[in-house]
Amino acid sequence: MDRKPVIPRLTKKKLSDFDQAQAVGWVLERAISIENRINNILLSFFNPHEQEIFISYALNSSVMSYGGKLKVLHKIIGYDKESKKLYSDLQRIGSIRNSFAHTDFSYSMGISFGEKGIKQWRDQIIDVMKSNGQIDSKNPFEFLKEYLILLKRVEPQLDKIWQERMPEINNQ
Repeated sequence: MDRKPVIPRLTKKKLSDFDQAQAVGWVLERAISIENRINNILLSFFNPHEQEIFISYALNSSVMSYGGKLKVLHKIIGYDKESKKLYSDLQRIGSIRNSFAHTDFSYSMGISFGEKGIKQWRDQIIDVMKSNGQIDSKNPFEFLKEYLILLKRVEPQLDKIWQERMPEINNQ
């Protein structure tokens, strides 16, 4: 039997080791992981009789967007200060993910004149839209670092919410 080729998992250990394609892939892969955690919480909350249909159709991203899932999650977890922070962090993760998925990296160039002569620079930038509609332009590496910080903060929170829901499902 012929074995099909397998795409190896990313083996980079540091964000600074990523090339552009690897950075985009890593952001998308982590976003899928976050969305799967949210899907698990929604699945556990609604506990549908036909789970496969619910997962395949209701939670399919072409039916319910990431933003829609966040709104439902927000209603489930409440509106206290901690929940609002989680919701805000998840929105920011979505914004950064969308920028890496849909925006090409561009370059900002400049020239300055000073006592030591002319200085030229070229910086790589990517634009991320904030929830208030303003554009935030930064070096992609800065967004990667922010994204990693957000992931480290939200992943355990989502896992905790899901774990807290499990005893309720098992007792039904």
